[in-house]
Amino acid sequence: MLKHLNLYNFYFRLIAYLLPLPSFLAAGFLWFRILAPYHHNYGPIDLHKYFELLLITSLLWAILAEHYRLTAVSGLFTADGGIRGAVLAVTASYAIMLIVMFLCRILGFSRVFMGISAVLLLIFTLISRSILRVLIPKLSQNAPRRRILIVGADAFARRAASRLLQGPLAWGSINDYVRLPGQTAAIRKGVVHEFDEMVNGNLLSHIDDVVVALPPAYLSLLPKIIRIAESHYLPVRAVLDFGRKVVVRDRLFQFGGLQIVDLGSSPVESLKYLIFKRGFDIVFSLLAIFFAAPLMAVIAAAIRLTSRGPILFVQERVGLDGELFSIYKFRTMKISAPAESAERWTTKDDPRVTPLGNLLRKTSLDELPQFFNVLLGHMSVVGPRPERPHYVRQFQQYYAKYDYRHRLKVGITGWAQVNGYRGDSSIEKRVEHDLYYLNNWSFLFDLKIILMTALIGFVNKNAY
Repeated sequence: MLKHLNLYNFYFRLIAYLLPLPSFLAAGFLWFRILAPYHHNYGPIDLHKYFELLLITSLLWAILAEHYRLTAVSGLFTADGGIRGAVLAVTASYAIMLIVMFLCRILGFSRVFMGISAVLLLIFTLISRSILRVLIPKLSQNAPRRRILIVGADAFARRAASRLLQGPLAWGSINDYVRLPGQTAAIRKGVVHEFDEMVNGNLLSHIDDVVVALPPAYLSLLPKIIRIAESHYLPVRAVLDFGRKVVVRDRLFQFGGLQIVDLGSSPVESLKYLIFKRGFDIVFSLLAIFFAAPLMAVIAAAIRLTSRGPILFVQERVGLDGELFSIYKFRTMKISAPAESAERWTTKDDPRVTPLGNLLRKTSLDELPQFFNVLLGHMSVVGPRPERPHYVRQFQQYYAKYDYRHRLKVGITGWAQVNGYRGDSSIEKRVEHDLYYLNNWSFLFDLKIILMTALIGFVNKNAY
């Protein structure tokens, strides 16, 4: 079972990684040999440069193909066949490549060639997936059928068996089940055996795979089942029932010699979050600081001229994993005791807010210095809003799962903010939106929030 799946995944991943090569070759032939001579008088083509471009494109494509799940066989048989993921992966690969070429001033490449190669990469990806979607089920049908024994005979075991037999990657046949001690059998097709028959080894002589489908109450039997199966040189797979409300995120991993099932990891632990999130934060914040520098200089001068006190307001906030950090904002209030600003909520028509500060708060321009927090790694461009320690301690007592929002880096903007939940608004709704963002984070989700912020998020009725 697993051997066939691993082989298919290996060859499928290899084909996916190599797709930029035929795309470049076909694009080069179409443009430089057929189309370009009718429009331009091209001189010698620097093949070395185009080879370097191919390497960069292949690297980006490999990362993004993994990100959009274009390299796993199981993704072939989704509802849309991976069309959406292919479009997004091609678009993101070439968009990032163009940004890098622009920032590094890399010239000498035909833009038409790049456009053709992008279209061909998408076409070749969809064609290869269509071919393999037809080919793999035929290969599976011709493969030797694996005889599978299901250890477990309740409704959960029945559902697990049904799922194993469904779909184009089903290589096995299931006729035998083992009823665990005290378990009520719910099997409709097949033969149900007692656990003692398995312990005696009578069942295992004609079996190729053992699949254990255990509810939590029977997990203590797992070591014994493994020993029995291994004594007959049989592989053991486990389908564990953790309940409908618990989601196993990314399978089983090894650490310190232990086999650990990941039941509730946050996106911050994933490679996608570490690479895409942090890389995007650095690039975006650098660009924001560069383009906003003249505006920030004007704001700084205006604060200095219109009120007494420092230009920047620095305050402790709670960030990732509950760590404290100093947040930077343009000062919008009159000078007051630190304890007052740390524990007092800003209200509408707050007398502490200066006239200029009121404008900065309404337009969110007071938050521009937070891009330096992003560069320092304290914050992200997108994430839950950072809160003061005093209010975090309060909210922890009254709002369930409030601490979950600190599994991600806090952000300048976020899903709650663009939906109107900022400032003096419902904390419960804010937490609800933050948890939705936590459970559904993706790079595209971040881009959507940034776009919504640019369109509707700068001015907010609750920002005061």
